[in-house]
Amino acid sequence: MSVTNHERPGVYSRYDASTVVKGRGGGGGCVGLAALCGTGTAGTLYTFNRYEEAVTAFGGEETLTELVRLLFLNGAAQVKAVPVAEEAGYKAAFSVLEAAEDIAVVVCDSGELTVQQALRDSVKAASEARRERIAVVGGKAGENATALVQRAEGLNSERVVLTANAKKQAQQLTDLGFGDLPICMAKTQYSFSDDQSLLGAPDGFTVTVRNVKVSAGAGFLVALTGDIMTMPGLPKVPAAEKIDVDENGKITGLF
Repeated sequence: MSVTNHERPGVYSRYDASTVVKGRGGGGGCVGLAALCGTGTAGTLYTFNRYEEAVTAFGGEETLTELVRLLFLNGAAQVKAVPVAEEAGYKAAFSVLEAAEDIAVVVCDSGELTVQQALRDSVKAASEARRERIAVVGGKAGENATALVQRAEGLNSERVVLTANAKKQAQQLTDLGFGDLPICMAKTQYSFSDDQSLLGAPDGFTVTVRNVKVSAGAGFLVALTGDIMTMPGLPKVPAAEKIDVDENGKITGLF
């Protein structure tokens, strides 16, 4: 059966943030970061290839330093960071990142809609100048679904990804009466961490819970970690690959 797709003439772009996070394909990409910081030179672009370089530049107690650590833990190969001294400095920081090359995704630590709109405009301008990228932003702590929808409407851009905190989902499930249910962790079987490339029992890892959902019939909550998918698990070599039928109709490879 043939399928015909009808599309209007035009130029189409495809945005992909998967290179930022470690996956089956290998390494990550470059992330741009603007965040409040009490040390360093505000408005200056710093390029880091390791978390320790950020500690040297800003100290280990700054929020910006912690964000750099999390970005590397989640697979970024390089982080280009611009410290922000005060709320009014975000727009200038975005302009610095806008001119930087090789950035795939830009993030900031602000939950203010006006700041996120400025980031949206900066990412759009950079992409129009052939420096394709997207932005990832989050809501404020305690925002409900209605507030997140309003925030999404305020951003209204295909280049901006709005993430909802798993804590919000956990609180909503608690409010619905599911707070006392046991928790099932959905994670890779290859590691104690949520990163399947960190085999066995690594040290110093962080488990990221990206979503919480309820399995009411079974009576437990499911915490989704990393990039795990909730589908029937298969080994690296499924048994079906070893099953065959010969010319006499004899089946081999069954358990």
